[in-house]
Amino acid sequence: VNFMVDYLKTTGFKETTKLLFSQNNDFRLVILKLITLSDYYIFGEINFAHLRLIGFLFFLSTLFYFYKLGKFQSSKFYYFLPVPMLLISFAYAEINSLAMESLSHFVVIFFAVSCLYYLFETKKTVLPIILLFFCIYSNGNGLLMVPICILGLLITKDYKRLGIWSLFCALA
Repeated sequence: VNFMVDYLKTTGFKETTKLLFSQNNDFRLVILKLITLSDYYIFGEINFAHLRLIGFLFFLSTLFYFYKLGKFQSSKFYYFLPVPMLLISFAYAEINSLAMESLSHFVVIFFAVSCLYYLFETKKTVLPIILLFFCIYSNGNGLLMVPICILGLLITKDYKRLGIWSLFCALA
């Protein structure tokens, strides 16, 4: 809410960009701020129920990637059922009821899993870099993707993509 009050007072592009990338405690929650702005411009107000629903949609999208990564068969779908239960544990109880928590935690998990999927399963280069950017700027935990992906690329001996990845990580 404080962000929206400050945003409505901004006058120029530079000031707006500075506000978007400003720190919120220890994090730069750019994706959360962009989603909040989108909700404000679409509906004319900030609706926290909408923001919780958007966070839950990111959760469902994460489950889709886990399902694809697990290569579960449709006839054996019950093998997949523990995965959502692990993501909706008591440790994440506040996520389901608070809009900011939902949008910061589920979004970073979604971007991290999708980044890993496209980096290692599909062998793409540009899309995982974009997803890494979103991951870093959706929550502070997104920074952990940098060493994880570098280590993964070292293990798979994909030095060409490792060079491109390292260059982008230095710029981000």
